[in-house]
Amino acid sequence: MAGVLVTNGLSAASPWAAVVGNDDTGTGTVTGPDANGTFEVTERTVRSGNLINVRILSPRNGMRIALTDARSHEVTGTDVGADADIVTLRAPAVSVPTQYTVVATFTDGFGQESIIQPVTILP
Repeated sequence: MAGVLVTNGLSAASPWAAVVGNDDTGTGTVTGPDANGTFEVTERTVRSGNLINVRILSPRNGMRIALTDARSHEVTGTDVGADADIVTLRAPAVSVPTQYTVVATFTDGFGQESIIQPVTILP
């Protein structure tokens, strides 16, 4: 059994969402609004040449974190060790604000899985 809460995102009550555990106590882990449970891009907007910090929330087997462009071509990436807490990627040089995607790929019991989060690179 799983509880799911769907909102329109317009509520000003809180900028953070609480994830409630399966014990129905009402207590849980506080995460950002775009949390995926596997990784989190700490800053969603980064300047060209700066570091993109990716916090590993739940390490996975064979995990790789990569930055991809609009055509899904890998710009930069790194394999993630089992004990990694933070992974850094270098933002590419851009002349206009450009959207990229941070992609985590890993293997699970059923095959390979990918999870994404967008990041904007500024000149």
